[in-house]
Amino acid sequence: MAVLYGSNAAWQELSEASAGPNHFFIPQSNISYQYEIGCLNHEACAGVLGIKSYFERVTNAPEGQPIRKTIEQAYNIFADFERPLVERFFQYLSTNPNIIILGPRTTMNRLPTISFISTRLSSNEIVKHLHAHKVACRNGHMYAHRLVTALGIDINDGVVRLSAVHYNTMAEIDRCIQILDAILSPSGNDNGTNASTERND
Repeated sequence: MAVLYGSNAAWQELSEASAGPNHFFIPQSNISYQYEIGCLNHEACAGVLGIKSYFERVTNAPEGQPIRKTIEQAYNIFADFERPLVERFFQYLSTNPNIIILGPRTTMNRLPTISFISTRLSSNEIVKHLHAHKVACRNGHMYAHRLVTALGIDINDGVVRLSAVHYNTMAEIDRCIQILDAILSPSGNDNGTNASTERND
């Protein structure tokens, strides 16, 4: 987590002196927003004051243990919780012929976040359906404006992005899969010829 404060005049001066802000697609009227490197870590924003004690509770860290070691132990524990969740979800997505996963077709060294598009429904339609069932997700370019454009994906629709975290459960993942399967089932495919694929470009 980091915070940088500056007056509007200072941001304007920085913008004029630099090669340009990080995100060309954000309106020039919102200069400071252009210098954010991506989506804010909302969990960290909400929990920054209590994160140290949370890590210590998760790891049962002994008193006096260096905080760096506690952080590393906590993230290893989180990864162990998240791995089977993302593997279950990835297995479903990769075998559904109406879904195209963006990125490598493996969970090795992959964070528990998956982006995909469908050959049956727009990303916006999928997200609306998931929201109706109280599944948190979103669609869009996720700050990868140039990549989404290069892949030929509608920039206004973008990809569906779903994530698992260490406090999710396998039951929640299975429920999400059931909801997706109801609208993206291969049986709904007119010709049944679409092949599950990946995009690494």
